[in-house]
Amino acid sequence: MAEQHWILLRGLCRESRHWGKFPQQMQKLLPDTRVSCIDLPGNGKRYQHPTPTSVSELISDLHRRHRPEQPVYLLGLSLGGMIAYHWMQEYPDDLRGIVMVNSSLSPWNPPQQRLQPGALPKLMRAMLTKGYPREKAIFDLTCESQRYRDETLSFWQMYQLEYP
Repeated sequence: MAEQHWILLRGLCRESRHWGKFPQQMQKLLPDTRVSCIDLPGNGKRYQHPTPTSVSELISDLHRRHRPEQPVYLLGLSLGGMIAYHWMQEYPDDLRGIVMVNSSLSPWNPPQQRLQPGALPKLMRAMLTKGYPREKAIFDLTCESQRYRDETLSFWQMYQLEYP
């Protein structure tokens, strides 16, 4: 069987390091699989690149920079799932399949299903702050478990300091 290639895409304001140990765990469980993580423009190693203002622009950028030689699988989290879905629509020959995690798409999900109204003020405050308070707010909005909270927040803060 030929090697499979999975590309992992994170969500809004997140970079490839936010996957944590998941890519290595996936690689270990699927030894004939190559796992790659891509930073979106404006995030991670690409933090100095302007962030496109539409999913179409993001897909054009990613397709231009990461067009696969053979069809790949995309696993997208949140905005990454939306990107995977639209990549599949625009460039179906690039892909073998997609997995969307915690993603929502218009018109199937109305705004109140895509973001709880009570979370909007917290999200806006998080976007206007930096450092630990921002990462803490994002963690509290997106993570149910408190098990690895302190460790995770220290990594997230380090990521933001290195690639703001």
